[in-house]
Amino acid sequence: MKKYLKIIWIFSKVNLQNQMAYRPSFFLAVLGKATRMLILILLFRVIYFNTPLLAGWEYKDVFLLAITYLTVESTILTTFHRNLSYYLPDLLKKGDFDFLLTKPLNPLFYSSFRIIDLMDLTSSSLVIFLWYYYFTHYASAFSFLSFILYLILLGFGLIFLFSLLVIFASSAFWTINATGLGRFFEDIIRTGRFPTDVFKGAFSFLFLYVFPIATIATVPSKAFLGTTNWPYYVYLVVFTFILTLISKKVWNYALKHYSSASS
Repeated sequence: MKKYLKIIWIFSKVNLQNQMAYRPSFFLAVLGKATRMLILILLFRVIYFNTPLLAGWEYKDVFLLAITYLTVESTILTTFHRNLSYYLPDLLKKGDFDFLLTKPLNPLFYSSFRIIDLMDLTSSSLVIFLWYYYFTHYASAFSFLSFILYLILLGFGLIFLFSLLVIFASSAFWTINATGLGRFFEDIIRTGRFPTDVFKGAFSFLFLYVFPIATIATVPSKAFLGTTNWPYYVYLVVFTFILTLISKKVWNYALKHYSSASS
């Protein structure tokens, strides 16, 4: 574990140096990303100018959900999202994946964390401010156990997204360009910006059990707010565990049947 954390740190430093070589571009990109986060908060603010409740959620509750979503989004954008969605298909198309296989590292780890995008992490300083604002204005008193449960569920949400993306990314071994699935993955993530309670009927069942995007932000937020649903938590843990096993098998199958560019 220590070895891989050290490697991630090295990846981070190298990529930051490359990005900072073009400083105007770097700072404009950071500004653009921070602006996008603010727009999401303003969107919810505008909604609550017209309605006091959204599917039983007050503004302070949705504010928590929004910064939870932004935390998850910033984490995956900084780490594995672009690596698996865009950089891996490009490596396979150009034949550079053969070079990656010569490295004394797990191919999935290298493919997922080869480029750590600290540009996204830098723009996430706004997320830290939003967390500070939430705790000082809306969560002056909160349960420590609820916060621990929140962090655990947030972790399972990240594992769920990583496993799902590994399955999507594995299709790049058979297709010319798998970036379309990367766009589809982004659409899934964006759906998690809203409380899953707003969906009714078949869509509610779909997003809670078949394709549980609720685990991205809604479930952790509810846990933090003190709304517990232990049977559903168990379901999400089991679902995530099974999805992780499936993603590992799919990746290994794809890697086993990979025909290198030199063959």
